[in-house]
Amino acid sequence: MQLQPFSFFNNDFDEAIALYLSAIPIAQERLPLGDPTIGDINVKISTILQGRGELQPAIDHLTKAKDVYKTSYNMFDDDGKGVIGQKIVEIATGFANLYVDMGEMDNASTSYEVSVVEWSRVGLN
Repeated sequence: MQLQPFSFFNNDFDEAIALYLSAIPIAQERLPLGDPTIGDINVKISTILQGRGELQPAIDHLTKAKDVYKTSYNMFDDDGKGVIGQKIVEIATGFANLYVDMGEMDNASTSYEVSVVEWSRVGLN
C-alpha cells in the first residue's frame, strides 16, 4: 500500500490528512496487529496537525502511534527492535516538542527525559 503524495505538492494538507485517515482502516484490515506502518501513518498526521497548530489532535495521533510501536516492539527480533526503538525515541521527542509548543515545559522536560532513557535502553547511543 502506498499513498500518493500529490496533496503535499499542492499544499493541500486537508486532503493529505483525509488520505492518511482513509489509509488507517485499510492498513488495519490488511496488516497484522501492531504493524509499524499504522504508527507511521499516525506520526505523519500528527506532524501535519502540529504544523497547523492543532496541538491536541497532534498529541492524540502521536499517542496512537506510540501504542502501535509498543505492540510492534515485541513482534520483532533484535534488529527489528532497534528500528522500533528508534521510532519510540522519535515519539518521545515528538511529544516533548508538542508540549513546548503548548507551553507545558514540565511535560516537555519529562518527555525529553523519557527520550534519553529509551535511547539508552534500546542501545542507540
